[in-house]
Parts: sequence; structure tokens; C-alpha cells
Amino acid sequence: MEQEDKSLHNEDNETVDTVDEEELIVYGEEDVTEGVQNCQTSIIGKIIIDKNINLTWIQTAMSNIWKSPEGFRVTEVRPKMDQFFFKRESDLEKALEGSPWLFRNA
Repeated sequence: MEQEDKSLHNEDNETVDTVDEEELIVYGEEDVTEGVQNCQTSIIGKIIIDKNINLTWIQTAMSNIWKSPEGFRVTEVRPKMDQFFFKRESDLEKALEGSPWLFRNA
């Protein structure tokens, strides 16, 4: 009994792999170390609001509240959840000592 060829072919009759390949990304030790160090002085914050909020607005507002900590930046983890990075642990601790923040007209 002959085995049926289950390969797919494109218009140029080239064989096309039917299995999706995952891309493997390899990071160097220095990159991993830097990433871990950055995360050690960061916190995750959830925005509780029905409206969409601009990431730049969040970064500006929180920078003003936290008195413009050096190297402060914000990245979006997913919609309405952001990661706040601080250069110094003391700035992170000050932010953690604060209360949940409420904004007018938000």
C-alpha cells in the first residue's frame, strides 16, 4: 500500500511545511541580568476606569505625583495594566508608601 503525500504545495509547487514553527529567541547573560535588575525596582499598577487612558498621560501624572524620580518610565503590560520603572529603590519605596491614587474627571 502506498503512503499518501500529505504535504501542501504553493503555486510554484514548492513544499510548504504545515506545522507552525515557533521562533526561538536567545538572550545573552548581560541582557538577562539587566532585565532582572530593572524589574527589581519596578511595580505593576492596574488602572481601574472604564475609559481608555493614554500611556503618556499616566507617566506624566505619576511622575508629577512622585516628584519626577530620576529615570522613571512606564510601559504597558496589557490594557489598563502598566509597569512603573524606577532607577533608585528609594523612589520605588516612596511610591509604595503612597495610597491608591484618585484623579478628577478620570
